[in-house]
Amino acid sequence: MNQSYKINYFGLPYWSIPILSFILFAILLAVYTDLQYYNVFATGLSIAILLSLLGELNNDIAIRGIISFIYSLQLLLGPALSYTYLDTIDYYHLPIPEENYFTYAIPGIIALVLGLYLPVYKGRKDTPQLLSSLEIYLKHKENAALILIVIGFITSFLRSLAPGGLAFFFFLLSNLKFIGVFYLFYSDSKKKLILSFIVFGMLALDAIAGAMFHDLILWITFAILLITVKKKYSFFIKSIVTVLGLFLLFLVQSVKGEYRNALWYGEVPIENKTNYFQSLIEKRLEDPDLLFSELSINGFIYRINQGWIVGHILYYTPEVEPYAEGETIFKGISASLLPRFLNPEKYVAGGTEYFERFSGLTLTEGTSMNISPLGEFYANFGKYGGILFMFLFGLLFNFGIVAIYYFAKTYPSLILWIPLIFLQVVKAETDFTTVFNHLVKAAFITWLLYWSFQKFFGIRL
Repeated sequence: MNQSYKINYFGLPYWSIPILSFILFAILLAVYTDLQYYNVFATGLSIAILLSLLGELNNDIAIRGIISFIYSLQLLLGPALSYTYLDTIDYYHLPIPEENYFTYAIPGIIALVLGLYLPVYKGRKDTPQLLSSLEIYLKHKENAALILIVIGFITSFLRSLAPGGLAFFFFLLSNLKFIGVFYLFYSDSKKKLILSFIVFGMLALDAIAGAMFHDLILWITFAILLITVKKKYSFFIKSIVTVLGLFLLFLVQSVKGEYRNALWYGEVPIENKTNYFQSLIEKRLEDPDLLFSELSINGFIYRINQGWIVGHILYYTPEVEPYAEGETIFKGISASLLPRFLNPEKYVAGGTEYFERFSGLTLTEGTSMNISPLGEFYANFGKYGGILFMFLFGLLFNFGIVAIYYFAKTYPSLILWIPLIFLQVVKAETDFTTVFNHLVKAAFITWLLYWSFQKFFGIRL
């Protein structure tokens, strides 16, 4: 095996780490906790996937590991915590027994991971060479980075003015500022620190102003992927950063509800949003009993428990709503590949329609929830068909990553566009149409930008 693809944990090969760590944690959980069998399996598997991700960080741009971890967090660990800590009368407790949920979810997540990591292309081990080429390629490309950052900021301000048909295009362009910062990571620019601080500082301020932290978390995560594969930090450092990151997620989640309510009901003046948010954070840090209250812990479980929706789908379909038999998947592919003038009635991704149809739950106005690919595949094809489609889903992403690495041999900077192309892919709570639509259109727009910059401006991105 290529030595760059070994993790220095006792010289063990990379692929053995998740298997051994799963066995270890499953045994520890079974011996020292009162968790049920399926709960032990789901929790152990989630921890194993996280450890595998930490190892992968030094060897690759770990988009596969991030997808695997987020799906396991929301569809395995979240439900496991729900079954363990939430009262059975809690609204967000899963409506079906553990066995019914986990006998679908566990093989479904394993199938996704197998699809993601299936060795479909031997060139996937070329990451060290690609990164070396990238540093040479971007060494003097400060101007290209600055142009991307400027375009990103301009389109961020213009997004609200964009007509409906161009909304997605402007959304993608607004994220170019982050790609510009990633270019600076690998350049010799002396402005990289200040520009990175400005771009991510503005993102943090926007997140606080809108009480929406999802994009901030994702782009910081993507930045960590790119920094870690370049710097190759020790396992200890990566573990500390991971624990700190999870704590910060818990901390933000603990204040988010109170902060949003204050914003929505006009209790916080516009000019004091940041100060008010900071005061809530400080209050939690000063009072551990408040930070780790039952309300905070339950709120965190609610947030990461996408399995609650899948559980309702398993309960409601096909008992009340018949299987869709591929209907939503075909609609998603059609909506993504055909322009609106050829398909004027095409489905608009959003999730409310499918959520209510397959779960039997009704959303209040202004509430947005989605069924997740795991839930949608079951709603179409049942248990075994859903597991098969989770494998094919992972395989689709695998081929997408392989294609990027293949073309990166000619355009080394292309691997820095992986976060933009996979921005919706990493989210476990979206529907198939949203994911596939983003993947197809983001890939096309990335190609369009590379071509147009070269054609009209003589700039090779």
